[in-house]
Amino acid sequence: MALRVETVEGMGRGGERWLADVGFGDHSHFPLAFDARDDQEDPGGVFRIVETADGDLDVLRDGKPQYRMETRPRELADFTAGAWYHRTSPDSHFPRSLVCSRLTEEGRITLSGTKLITRTRGGRDERVLGGDDEVREAYRDLFGIELDVLPVVSPPVAQPPVAQPPVVSPSSVGKRASIRTLGNTWQHLLRFASNASRVIECDFVAW
Repeated sequence: MALRVETVEGMGRGGERWLADVGFGDHSHFPLAFDARDDQEDPGGVFRIVETADGDLDVLRDGKPQYRMETRPRELADFTAGAWYHRTSPDSHFPRSLVCSRLTEEGRITLSGTKLITRTRGGRDERVLGGDDEVREAYRDLFGIELDVLPVVSPPVAQPPVAQPPVVSPSSVGKRASIRTLGNTWQHLLRFASNASRVIECDFVAW
């Protein structure tokens, strides 16, 4: 997640606006000047904010696009569906692994399950820790986290099967076939809603 932060001197009184990355991962170490359009030197690379033809903003790192920001106002509810997907979908990598990571003066350290990854300006080192005790020590010594019980990956949320719409041959096209197709579609939607662990508000389009 990237946040636009305005200093206390701002609020219309000449303050500065900053782009603070709080969850993108391996990115800038310090906030970027939100209104600057030239290169910004950072320990994580050379960053630049570029305006697009549609009025959005692209964030580049060493000349390569990292993500695009919309400048249009959003409500917090607009992010509900995306957050639900990343938390529950089997296609999302977030619920499938355990990752703990932080910046260091030399680079970054990451604990992914039992794999400890150390990145420095001189390279990258990986090693698999030798058991639960060593993993707990890594959490405590490297991240300051005391754990009596190690975290585990939750089982994936069961997804209802997706019903395929019936194939209607040209010779059978008619009102009866259309009603049957719509009936099967509504039955599938209702079955999905009744089995879902969380309901997402959606719109149904009638035709």
